[in-house]
Amino acid sequence: MIDQRSTKEGRETLRLYMQAWARHRIYFGFTSIPLHDKARLDFPVTLFPQSDVLIYRFPHNYQDKMKRGFRNDNFLHHSMFTDYLGQAKQIDPTTIIALCLHPIYRTEELSLDVFLPRLCRFLDDLPQSLRFAVALHNREFLLPDYFAALQERNVIHVLHHTFGMPSLLEQAMTPHALSADCSIMMVKDLAEPETVLGIIETIRHCVAERKELRLYFSDQEPGGAMALIQFMELMNTDLSKLSPVKQRYAA
Repeated sequence: MIDQRSTKEGRETLRLYMQAWARHRIYFGFTSIPLHDKARLDFPVTLFPQSDVLIYRFPHNYQDKMKRGFRNDNFLHHSMFTDYLGQAKQIDPTTIIALCLHPIYRTEELSLDVFLPRLCRFLDDLPQSLRFAVALHNREFLLPDYFAALQERNVIHVLHHTFGMPSLLEQAMTPHALSADCSIMMVKDLAEPETVLGIIETIRHCVAERKELRLYFSDQEPGGAMALIQFMELMNTDLSKLSPVKQRYAA
């Protein structure tokens, strides 16, 4: 049984699966460590920068006590992001910079009609030589206009299921959510059946469309690596047989 494997054997098994799926441009990794071990594999990299620019209102546990609870005047302000982009010359062209926006409270006076133009201006001012992705934490913004704006700029929508976001399966089935030439998915755990179905459907779509997919898993849960190996063993069979999505949504 897989639970009886040693850590060394488990990591070797995981590495072999990662190599096998990489042939289909499906890349697996953990959020707390680099996507790949450069000494052994040659996988693309995704960066997750931490910047105040991505915060609309400073949380009450923010490190600067003077800013706690206040609205951020520099939210999505391009000039405040230049320090991070100053390293752009060192960033490989295959690297994707994922912009993880902090949750915006629904009580804020920030509708999609106000938020989206601001996001578009921010994205338009970023260097065109770099690839970007956006991770929202507000499900009410997941509307056609948002996906159309990303599609126009070939910016990736990051699929994840935290902070009240829809399930991964629901997002994977949302029109244009996977419209970019690459997709990114962040998975907290594999306990929910709908999470597994969402991952399977996303992989099935990307394989069929010959698109790149980068899957990040949290290894903070007990047995996280072993759970990932079990999932990848499941994925080693026929994808079309594993995905009941077509039948499920045909009714």
